Amino acid sequence: MPYAFHNHPRGAYYLENKGMLIKDLVRASCAAPSYFTSKELTLSNKPAVFIDGGVSSNNNPSLMLFMIATLKGYPFQWKKGNDNLFLTSIGTGTHRPKMESGIEKLVQKMTIKWAKEVPDLFMMDATILNQMILQSISDPDQPTKINDEAGTLENDRIIDEPLLSYRRYNILIEKNELQSLGYQFDDAKLTSLREMSNGFNVRLLNEIGKRAATLTVKAAHFLPAFDQGLSFSIPLVVEQQDCKNLFLLWINTLGNTYEKFGTVEARLANHEEQITSITKYGVETTSRAAIGDYIVTNTNTESGESYIIKHNKFDTRYQFIRRISDEKALYKPIGMVKAVQLTKDILKRLNLPDHFTIMPAWNEPQYISKGDYIVCPPDESEFYRIGYDEFINTYKLEN
Repeated sequence: MPYAFHNHPRGAYYLENKGMLIKDLVRASCAAPSYFTSKELTLSNKPAVFIDGGVSSNNNPSLMLFMIATLKGYPFQWKKGNDNLFLTSIGTGTHRPKMESGIEKLVQKMTIKWAKEVPDLFMMDATILNQMILQSISDPDQPTKINDEAGTLENDRIIDEPLLSYRRYNILIEKNELQSLGYQFDDAKLTSLREMSNGFNVRLLNEIGKRAATLTVKAAHFLPAFDQGLSFSIPLVVEQQDCKNLFLLWINTLGNTYEKFGTVEARLANHEEQITSITKYGVETTSRAAIGDYIVTNTNTESGESYIIKHNKFDTRYQFIRRISDEKALYKPIGMVKAVQLTKDILKRLNLPDHFTIMPAWNEPQYISKGDYIVCPPDESEFYRIGYDEFINTYKLEN
């Protein structure tokens, strides 16, 4: 049966389950059958085994979240109403399910052979039902089409007044929809994009999502009643051209000049390849190396994160020591950087939240948290983030 976790101290099972770790709950919630093994947890002092809730009626958990927030059986019991609750649901892309077999073959298909088709159909049905219920108890500006018979349910509610403000953003991974965004994909590429286990498409799907968002996400959707003091002038992503105005004064007044210590390993990219920099905090950024770029691996940190240095910048930042193998060599960093730690006080003065995103020069977003460092070279030509642990294990004050 579906189980929804929350950490309200007045919850019915809070005392028995308050020691559960977030990492274990996340692992349990993403244990999709055939992709990952199930996860065993101790639930209310008893053993329990979990798989991904996406194969339940809560594939889209929005309706369950609304019920947890409002029903009397849960401890939150928030007040319902258009100006009291605001729920935003963001999809990861969907498509119209198509059976692999023709109609005649489906009629004759044995029950056991339906097994391959049923999970996707069930997840799609559960998502549509959740969407239909939520749209019928709210009044969204851009309602999603449910089907040809029900339509979008615009001005068609099952209650007199909306119980919440609700928005759903998603994109159909279909040829016509993607063409409207400027993409031309053949059937083989569409099939590849729909396969959720295909990690090679992450970069392209991220780009598609950004392009779709510029057309569908509007500031007017976020009602003034839910503005809790954060200014809408704060961008969701701080672009590179804005970093200088925001951060340079703080770098030059409260920051310092630093130099790297230790050594790094580096190799030349002999073909285009995607490099994901994974630090102690998870994925920091993803970028694509061109032929001739250097792939540098930091040997001074626990994570040993890799990153890309353009060929024309590498010789000014690293000095050759010795060759390790046919592909790799050891180098001593020789470049300097200017940096400042983003303290709570600096973020407050900049009117920035504790967590936000910047777009560095390589045009792949970097997620920043309070305590990280904002860094630039001495010529102040670009700005980027280095996590706290990676910074203190890589840099020291200039001698």
